[in-house]
Amino acid sequence: MTVSETTGSKNTYMIENLKTEFEFSSGGLVYGGSKVLLIKSQPQKDRAPFWTFPKGKIEQGETKKEAALREVTEETGCRCIIEGKLAETRYHFRRGNSIIIKKVSWFSMKQTGTRADIPDEPVKVSWEDKERAIELLGYLSDRKLLKKLNEMSNETA
Repeated sequence: MTVSETTGSKNTYMIENLKTEFEFSSGGLVYGGSKVLLIKSQPQKDRAPFWTFPKGKIEQGETKKEAALREVTEETGCRCIIEGKLAETRYHFRRGNSIIIKKVSWFSMKQTGTRADIPDEPVKVSWEDKERAIELLGYLSDRKLLKKLNEMSNETA
């Protein structure tokens, strides 16, 4: 891999031998009163587990809302209804020889029930007070999403 930098007022990086891929996901912030549902990610070879919100890739033929509901149910066992669109986040990361540019559509949700069987993906799930959740969340973007949810729920209260 070769990285070159140009001089001037802006730093421009050219990364050779890397391809760019785009991924689209959806997820949900499930809340009830002062509590919000968090999941603890699976450990990876390059990172420790961390607290986040349930999300996953949009499958072919699915809408963003359908994907968000499916992912929340698969990862937490909670059946939910969507209350509204919360935000879209974008970020990028490297996977092998690719730069992944990911766009995630987020929805606010309320739990309506639970599945009788165990979730498809074995993760730790926890209902946390929103104030405690801010401390636990591993990503700044997740903390911003929770703050936005709090603002929206205060407006409708």
